[in-house]
Amino acid sequence: MFKRIWLKAATSAARLFILSITTCCLLINFSVFSLANANSVSAVTERLSLDENWHSGTYREQGVTYTPQPTWVQSVPVSEPDIEPTSQLADGIFHLLLDNQYRVSESGEQSKFNRYVIKAVSAKGLEYVSQINVSYDPSYERIAFHGIKVIRDGVEIDKTLDSQFSLDKSDSGSDLLYDGSLNAFWAVNDIRIGDIVEYSFTRFGQNPVFACTFTGSRTLQWQVPIHQQFLRVLWGKSTPLYFKMHNTEQSFTESRLGSETDYQLLVEQQPILAVSNDAAAWYDPYAKAQFSESKDWQSVVDWARPMFERQLDESAALQSKVKQIAEQTDDLAQQVMLALNFVQQDIRYLGIELGSNSHFPAKASDTLAKRYGDCKDKSVLLIALLKGLGVEASPVLVNSQTGESLADSLPSAKGFNHAIVKAKINNKSYWFDPTLLYQQVALDAVYQPNYGYALVLKPGIDALEKMPAEHSGSKIVFAEAYDFSDGVAKPAVFTSKVTYSGYEARSKRAAIVESGVQSLSEQYAKYYDKIFNGLTINTPLAITRDNALGTLSISEDYLLRAPWTEGDNEGFTIYLYETQVSPYLSIPESLSQRALPLSYPLQIEGDIVVSLRDSNWSFTDEVIEEDNPFFKLIYQVAYNKKQHQLTLSYDYRTKVDRVEVEQLDGYIAALKKVESIDSYGIVDYPNATSTATTTDTLAADSLESANPWVLAGILLLLGFVYTLVSLLLEPSSGHDSQFYPVSLVKFFVLSVFSLGLYSAYWSYKNWQYIKYEKDRPDIWPVARAVFSPFWYYPLYLWLEIDRDQRKPHPYLIPAWSAVILFVGYLIYNGVSWETDWGNWDYLIPFIVFAPLVMYVNKINKQNNEAYLANSQWHARNWVFMACMLPLLMYAAAQDFGLTAQDDIIKGENLWSHDIDFMQQNKVFTEMEMPILFYSDDWLSNRADGNGFTPETVFSYWVENDELQVASSPLKDVADIEVDYADSGEESEVTEVTIHVEGGDEFVLYATSTDEKDKVFVKQLMQQWQSQRDDKTAL
Repeated sequence: MFKRIWLKAATSAARLFILSITTCCLLINFSVFSLANANSVSAVTERLSLDENWHSGTYREQGVTYTPQPTWVQSVPVSEPDIEPTSQLADGIFHLLLDNQYRVSESGEQSKFNRYVIKAVSAKGLEYVSQINVSYDPSYERIAFHGIKVIRDGVEIDKTLDSQFSLDKSDSGSDLLYDGSLNAFWAVNDIRIGDIVEYSFTRFGQNPVFACTFTGSRTLQWQVPIHQQFLRVLWGKSTPLYFKMHNTEQSFTESRLGSETDYQLLVEQQPILAVSNDAAAWYDPYAKAQFSESKDWQSVVDWARPMFERQLDESAALQSKVKQIAEQTDDLAQQVMLALNFVQQDIRYLGIELGSNSHFPAKASDTLAKRYGDCKDKSVLLIALLKGLGVEASPVLVNSQTGESLADSLPSAKGFNHAIVKAKINNKSYWFDPTLLYQQVALDAVYQPNYGYALVLKPGIDALEKMPAEHSGSKIVFAEAYDFSDGVAKPAVFTSKVTYSGYEARSKRAAIVESGVQSLSEQYAKYYDKIFNGLTINTPLAITRDNALGTLSISEDYLLRAPWTEGDNEGFTIYLYETQVSPYLSIPESLSQRALPLSYPLQIEGDIVVSLRDSNWSFTDEVIEEDNPFFKLIYQVAYNKKQHQLTLSYDYRTKVDRVEVEQLDGYIAALKKVESIDSYGIVDYPNATSTATTTDTLAADSLESANPWVLAGILLLLGFVYTLVSLLLEPSSGHDSQFYPVSLVKFFVLSVFSLGLYSAYWSYKNWQYIKYEKDRPDIWPVARAVFSPFWYYPLYLWLEIDRDQRKPHPYLIPAWSAVILFVGYLIYNGVSWETDWGNWDYLIPFIVFAPLVMYVNKINKQNNEAYLANSQWHARNWVFMACMLPLLMYAAAQDFGLTAQDDIIKGENLWSHDIDFMQQNKVFTEMEMPILFYSDDWLSNRADGNGFTPETVFSYWVENDELQVASSPLKDVADIEVDYADSGEESEVTEVTIHVEGGDEFVLYATSTDEKDKVFVKQLMQQWQSQRDDKTAL
């Protein structure tokens, strides 16, 4: 083993030497080439840089200037906490001050001063603090930049002129929105870890669409610590300014400053708050300040309604379109759907949101002519068409994300981000979102998202209206059938028909259009293929639609080639997985308190019918009924003996659209009661009624089919038994000796092969000597050997007494050294159960006991008969080492990463041949490197493994001697579910289910040892969120 290690080291050194020589030659050649071509290269490769003279007024016309801080701004001194909250920081930065000050004049002119003071606490933070971005709309805003300074080791350094500048078009985050914004960018030179960077600027102007009405809000609590926050409003109007504080007892101070009212709020060391990703979008537990000039919702209606009404023109093209619709049918409901489908399908979504266009819609005739528009443009066009058909319709302002919380907010025009339509048809109210696609259904089957509270722009409206949930839900009806009547040896038939309505129907229509029926069919077939070990498509996936009911049905028909899995005792097993109800019964993973959204109204009902072969099946009829404030579920298992048919029935209905914070524990408890219904296992014993096989035949078959690893285990066990019996039956040597001498070489070798336990045997032999030779019958050698770490120092004292009785004194380590070894040995034994010392920590007992062994050997002299007898190598020693050698080799291979380690490891610690293997098999691209990796195989990382790179999450395994690979770009992952290992269960592996957009999913595994699974999940979630953010930005 050691020769192999040295050989590998020598080989590596040789390779390194050759690589170094090759690299030097390449560098020399490159240098010669560079010198020979220096003149030609320098002519074309001059580096470009950003503008270093930006402060000279070059960008004044574009709206960016460099000016001193306004005189009305109140300066807030910067301080640092006595103890930096290191464990709570993220991205390598610490926000020391967040300073926002508004000034509103009597005429309504607005300016906002912003000051940021941030400390870079790590290399990651340098990227953040050294790059300043300010976006603005040049059509109505201008930016006055006041400078940059750095505090380094208590010294203030002006960095305003030591920076570079660029002005570019701002990225709106969507290709379908164009707002004309610009992004001012400063790159600050020479920023170092520990620097405190401070910069400030004032934003002048406001979108003219708001008609000088002032409104705003500021979050006061974050997921990361902010040492100080200052919020100020200098109010110059005579009309009142309304304030509302959320989730905090803090409030603004109010004072007069000349003709203005000065409102101030200083927040220091606000506790951080983290909310789980699965929380409802409208759930906002953070402390927040809100201020608005609007006294009620009617004032918002009065502001918005005229903008929409003036755009409802009546052009010849509009009248022609109305006439065309009316001529197609006399039924008003059908006419409405023709108008809605035209606006949804034929008018593409594109928003030109320059300046006031952000809230001011285009004329209906313009949208019709251009055939594009955003939500408000399409709403105006739909209203114009409906009015032409004689339908009363009004524009509606909603917030598609936080609409449920609008009722708790101050009236504000900025509280909305979306526009829809409310219409009255045949004395019944309907809500239409003209931006939704795939709604070619009857009027009463139209799906409409429930955006919570809405503001209808209609005369006399002075309050928000709660949108009904009637058309915002889904219904799913499924029927699955398995035909196993031919038994386990024959193929089976599986058919499925699922009918969707509401949201789910629209979602499936979108998937069919965007991916195609063929792609959808492949996804579904791939899912069942994994579950049932191979299948053949009997009938192509079929799509049927019923527009009158608004339903969409998907039918599948497969031949399952070998769905049963052979197990022990001649049994065959199959698991049937329910896939419609189960996704809604997953238990939330996070322990944080939050409100959860529920799909509502949602109704799912269906049966799984299993036809079995004629046999004496034993099934127990079962009914599980769970009725709680959140949902009602009825699950039934019934078996028809005459027809040999097993039926699993499901009926699930939600009752509410949310789980409040205080209800979370009750909801999780309800889910745990029904978590077992997601699958049903069946075991078939096809040979149960056949003639029994003889005992001799069974024994022969058992030996022939025995796993070679089992045989190896039996041999190892026999070897250990022989060693133990031989040791116990060993006769006394009969040689005179002082204590128990043994050669240091044998002590070392057996310590290594026994993983450090030989020191306990050596202790036992010495305590046995003391008991009989020193006449100490009270000593129990076995106990002192088992607890040898505690009896190490007493054994040393016996040797010290022996040394003191000898003249001259032979050398024995001093007492203080023994105390250090004794205490260290106790500490090592105390923490070794909790701390991973690697596979070489069994050398520690040898190091601790070696000084005592050498003393005993010295006093017995090396030619002593007892020393020679004890140092001999017996057969049991060789058998024992032969048994232990495979384990030691395996442990060494794990230490050097030559085998799988059943541990979560960093990608940089993987051997290059393992990474090459993954890249060659397209687990990830050649340009990627795993961040974290885990394999639960005991021998090779090539047998299975999973992990993630900065861009890809992956899993692979060997099945039927073929490598199976499941991977996905992180940006295409729709959701990640985590099932942490239960400490009460035998399994110590956490399961992480990756849900990919389009319906695919696969599972990652992570060991829970030392809670490494939580580190794995945390970094995976961070990487996923980063990729999702990048995708959203694109």
